[in-house]
Order: sequence, then structure tokens, then C-alpha cells
Amino acid sequence: MLHVLLPLATTLATVPSPEPLQAAKGKLQPPPGLVAIEGGPTKIGSTIKYVEEEGKKNETLFGNIVRETPQHEVRLDDYFLMVTEVTNEQYAAYVKATGARPPEHWAAKIIDEASLEFVRKQGEEAEKAKAEGRPVPERQKFVRSEWWRKNWEGKAWQIPKGKETHPVVYVDYRDAVAYARWAGLRLMSEFEYQRAGRGRGDTLYPWGNDADATRSVTLELKVGGREVRPAEPYRVASLQGNRTPAGLYDLCGNVWEWTSSPYSPYPGYKDLQITVGNGKQERKIDGLTRWDANQRVVVGGCFQLGLVAARLTTRRGLERFESTDSVGFRCASSGSAGVDLANLILRDDLPIEKRPEGSQFDGAKTFAIDRWTSEPGTAQTILEEGKPPAAIPGYAVITGYDHVTFVPAIEIEATSVGGLGDLSKQKGPQPIGILSTTKSFVQPGLERGTYLVSYFAKGGLEKPAAAPEKGKPEDAKGIALQDAEKKAPEVKLPEGFDSTVDALIFYSTDGEPKAWMPAPNFDYARPVEPKATVISAKRQYAVAKPGGMTERKEEDATLLTLSLNCWVRVSNKGFTFQLPLYLKPGEIGSDWRMR
Repeated sequence: MLHVLLPLATTLATVPSPEPLQAAKGKLQPPPGLVAIEGGPTKIGSTIKYVEEEGKKNETLFGNIVRETPQHEVRLDDYFLMVTEVTNEQYAAYVKATGARPPEHWAAKIIDEASLEFVRKQGEEAEKAKAEGRPVPERQKFVRSEWWRKNWEGKAWQIPKGKETHPVVYVDYRDAVAYARWAGLRLMSEFEYQRAGRGRGDTLYPWGNDADATRSVTLELKVGGREVRPAEPYRVASLQGNRTPAGLYDLCGNVWEWTSSPYSPYPGYKDLQITVGNGKQERKIDGLTRWDANQRVVVGGCFQLGLVAARLTTRRGLERFESTDSVGFRCASSGSAGVDLANLILRDDLPIEKRPEGSQFDGAKTFAIDRWTSEPGTAQTILEEGKPPAAIPGYAVITGYDHVTFVPAIEIEATSVGGLGDLSKQKGPQPIGILSTTKSFVQPGLERGTYLVSYFAKGGLEKPAAAPEKGKPEDAKGIALQDAEKKAPEVKLPEGFDSTVDALIFYSTDGEPKAWMPAPNFDYARPVEPKATVISAKRQYAVAKPGGMTERKEEDATLLTLSLNCWVRVSNKGFTFQLPLYLKPGEIGSDWRMR
């Protein structure tokens, strides 16, 4: 049976007077496992004086820390940051949910067996070559990471016993980014990392300037007055002294942490030179850095290096494909809902080459509602000396993330609703925004995914008009007439499209029309505060019957109405409208973050 959409007015008229579901009030709540970090002016990097003085004490160190100069100030917005590095149990939730490749150390036994088999076969081939009087093939090296990348699918894996709350390692940059997006988060920047450890100051470590070997898991770690040389990362939050006032653990030491920052020089950077030695022993040392913006900055040092590498200003460039036993990550989230995801949508789902020519969008103006599902996890720490271990405050294992996100169009070439309609008749459906969702909609019929939302006025495309006489102004609605020789654009329309009504068309990221709906009322006005309302509702629809008849039916549904804006080019005004979206009953509830 064919379900036919009824006109929008009919649909809304049948909604009873249900009670709105509750929404989160007040400040934006942090995602599970993250805590709020206050932004503000932040001192980034090291002073030239400090670097030169340290370089004279340690010539090798000079070449590594010159990249931290010059110290400068960056203003950061408030944000959220994970209380620990991402643990094995947190990452396992992502692997189970998505079928992503597990880290290689979760399949050590399988890789060991493959390595032995690789060596055995090479030995057999060598013996055979000798027997046949042929040159012995050159011996090849078994690279564990390469073998796992090629052969991981279908292989059994498990977190090494007792390592559930150790930092996940053997994750490259792409792995870290993929986890973050699945979890509704993003990687932190190196500036956010320094802010988290320094606050408003410029100390070398979260606890001050003292290189205290008892406070972080580095090669110089001391426990009970004895030096311990860690052979692997420790479980997160192992050391009380490596906790910030905001509740963050292990910013220094344990494992390096990926950031989103390109490995590029700070503003005003210049290569430095120092003079060391005296008399005939005097010589000059250049501090040179080979920058590569394709690499990403990793921060925090690790268990394999000393405290000097665990300073808050340490920055190291790493190829994005690298994965080792000393590199992990932690996630962040912006203080505005949807902004992080919008940036990913614009970068990955609808990059410039996939968008209609001339269309522009602003991730900073994004509106989103979202919710996480999570579990407490098993990570523990000592909160008070002499007391038994307790759950790490704020720690959680994210098990899923849902959202409905709208990224508005800007720079629209119309200054009235009529002008927007005429523009669509001349140039084809006009983008008003991008809708991304992890929920399927019953009406309009859309699966989870990302869609370009475009306005198309009733009547469809007009034939190109004759060009105006030279010197004559544009038409009264502000839309330039088309050149007579210009071909009419090709417009793809969804099945069952009704050209007698103004409509919104939803296109997939590959440009295919997936659904449509009668356009809601558009107003040309100053932007309004976007909001979402959710009510239990009755959705009316029509079912086609034999003989051209239709039968009206209704069903229970959840009605999500988004009050939205998009912006025009010539002023700070734009178009305001309400986007009604029907879902199955109970799909969105009071556990969602809403404005």
C-alpha cells in the first residue's frame, strides 16, 4: 500500500493537546565522562628565555623545545574534556557498536600465531630454493600492525585481562577521530590541553613548575621513594598527584594523546640559536624544526620518557597513520550543542565539492538536540589516602549517541520569501540548511543520515527569461534575470512530488532526492532563538485504495518541531520557519539535551 503525505495544515490540525516532554534546563550539561573547563585568555607555549636557558643546560633538549616558542595568548571558549584518557573498556563499546577494527594488542595471540606462520613459510621457501639451486629469497620482516590492518576482519579479540581501565593504545589519528564522532565528541586541540593543565597561569605541570617524579607515569616515576621504570602504561588515574582541580587525570605522562592541531609553527615563530661552551670550546647550536601540517600534535609525554617530555608545553608531530603502544587520546566537546558535529558534517559529509554551487553554511549557527547512553564503567582511583579505591568522579563509558542537527545556510541571494521562490524557479531548489540525524523519521520518510534541505516554489522551473536591456536594473524582487542562452538547471525530484505546492526537498549527500514535504511558512525577519518542542501526537496519513480512492488513517507518533533560521546575504536578516518531523512514539524524550 502506498502511504501518501497529507498537506501540512491537515496534519497539524489533528494534533491533540498533548503534554510537552521535559527538556534540560539551564547550562548545557556535559556529555558522560567529561567535565566542564572554563575558557578564557590562555598562555600557550614557552618563552624564548626559558627555551634558551634550558637549551644551555641540555643541548639535545634545545632542539626539541624550540618548537614551543614563542609564548603567546589564545582566547578559548568554555568546553568539556574527558576526565581520563580513553580506556580499553570505553573504546570496546565503540568497537562492539560499529564493528570497527580493534587495536592490535587486543589480538596479540592471533598476531603471534600469524608471525610464527610467516617465519615458518619463509623458512620453507628458503630451504626449497636451496634444494633447487635458486637464490634464497630475501628475508622479509613481519610487521604486526600491517598484518592486523589487512587481516583483522572476522578475527576474535578481547581486552587483555586486567587492562580494561588502561588507556587504549595502538590507535592512529583516524581511529581516534572515528571514535570521537561515534561518541558525539571530538579530539581536543593542543590549546585546550594546555588550558586544562595551566588554567590562567603558565606552569610547566598541572601541579606547578616542580618536576615531581611521584605525580605522573614517566620513565622517572617514583613510588614509595623507589624509582620505577614502567614497561607499559598504567591504569588511568593511578596517581592522586596527577589530578587537576577540575577533576582531570593523567594530563602529564602515561601515554601521548592525539590532538586535532596540525604540527605547524606558532605565530611569530623564528628558528633560535644558542651559544654553549667557553673559549675554544664555544660553539653555536641551531634549534631547527621540520614542520609538517599534515602531521598532528601529540601532547603529554608517556611512560617511556622522562618528566621533561611530560610538560604541558611539549608538542611533538606525529604522522596520522602511526599507532604505537605509547599513544592514546582523550576527547573534548564544545560548550555549544551541535557545533562539533556541524564541523564534521561540513568537512566529511558535505564538503564543498558535494554542495550546490554557491551554497554556504555556518557551523557556528548550528542548532542541535542530542542525548547519550552510557554505563558507569569499572575505572577506580584512590580519592583519599588510606581509603579503598572508589569510582573515578565523572568517568563513564559511552554506549551510544543520538542527535538531530540542523546546519543553516547563509548568504542566500534573496531578500523576501517571494524572492526565494523566484530564485528556486530560476536556479533550481535553494539550499536552506543541512539536516543530520541518527533517528529515522516517519514523515518525511528519511533514514538516519545527512541531508541537504532545499526550498522549491510551486510551479517548478521557469524557462530562462530574455536578458534585460543594457543599463536596466534587476527585477523588483532582487533576482537577476537569467541570460537567454543559459541552459535551465537539471532538477532531480523525489517520487510522488507535487509541484502545485511550495516544498522542501531532502537530498542525500550524493545529490539524490530522498523525500519531500509541503514547505512550512517562511518569514523574512531577524533571526529568532532556535528551539525544539517535542510532543506525543497523532500522525494522519492516507492509504491508496483500488479505484483511485484513498483511506485516511492515523497512528501514534512523536512530533519534533524545530524552530530554525537561515541567513541572507545583504543584511543580518534571514528566513525563520518551523520544521515538523514525525518519529515513532517515544523516540525522543526527556533525556535529550535541548535549549
